[in-house]
Amino acid sequence: MLAWAIGIVVVALGIGAAYGVLRLVEVLDLNSLRVATLEQRLSDTETRLLGAEASLLEAAASLAELEARPMHLVAILRPDEDGQWFIQNDVDHRPFGIDTYIEQTPDSIKIFTCCGAPRDFAGSIQINGDDQFGTTITGHANLGTGGATIEVRANGVKIDPADIWSYLPPGGGNFWIDMSMMSAVAN
Repeated sequence: MLAWAIGIVVVALGIGAAYGVLRLVEVLDLNSLRVATLEQRLSDTETRLLGAEASLLEAAASLAELEARPMHLVAILRPDEDGQWFIQNDVDHRPFGIDTYIEQTPDSIKIFTCCGAPRDFAGSIQINGDDQFGTTITGHANLGTGGATIEVRANGVKIDPADIWSYLPPGGGNFWIDMSMMSAVAN
């Protein structure tokens, strides 16, 4: 009887081992399939990354062919005796790259670039008062690619540009405007 029981145990162990081996083979096949899928996804991702890298290198080469060319634009912005502002253009003063046409509103004065001035990128603007303006009257600007919008301030408070002589005795005073603009030119 003992031999018979040992035989049953051996058969059971054999069946269990065979089932275990079969299950192990199924798991290994499933894992192999998962690994193959992951390898394919990795390959696809690598291909996309290489394509993106090539596009970036191509774009960088195109940018390298462009050269930014700066240009200084200058003018004198001056109010007349009635508070109407203008770009000074006479025997002694000429604007360069800034149009003599302006637009004046109660909020600001708009000046415009002209004469082939670059318009690809706004650079910087500096406004300095001279003569009677000193530090009492200042100009604050928002520079764009087509020109600038200038706010006039008296003692730091925004004013209507036409009221300039309410803050100073009538006479001399103006803003020196120095702008830089950039153009992107192919080499």
